[in-house]
Amino acid sequence: ELGLPEKAKMISLSREYAADIIRMFHAAGNFNYRSRWKEGVQHVEGISHVLPRVGMRFRCQMENGEEMIYYSSYAHDDDRVEFSETDEAKKNSTYYTLETTGDNKVKLTIDYYIRKNFFQQALFTLLKKKKIKEELKRSMTRLEQVVKEIKLPG
Repeated sequence: ELGLPEKAKMISLSREYAADIIRMFHAAGNFNYRSRWKEGVQHVEGISHVLPRVGMRFRCQMENGEEMIYYSSYAHDDDRVEFSETDEAKKNSTYYTLETTGDNKVKLTIDYYIRKNFFQQALFTLLKKKKIKEELKRSMTRLEQVVKEIKLPG
């Protein structure tokens, strides 16, 4: 089991972007871009492939320390891509869902989960939820510029 065995969804945010799903997947899923859009990420190390693969680990140097993260799930079809990341300590997971919503339009949904535990959920709601939600909103805004700069071969 690579993800959290029992999890509780604490945050869910969505935003639509003017991009095709492949370009959006490269912007959101490619570690080389992560520090450019995800707030708090200074740089990423240990990248073995540009796009996520289940079980692949990488080190995120954050403003408040270091975090080991691995890709815990991946699924796709022509109009939808889903992938998730879980911290090595299995305290939280972030799920990314990309859905084509129209011609050159993609909706990104980010769902943030923590381990299911009444006490931990209550503490998260009181102490962390507002801060993480605002960080994710700003990150999703910053992602828009990164998406515009992505150049795909061919």
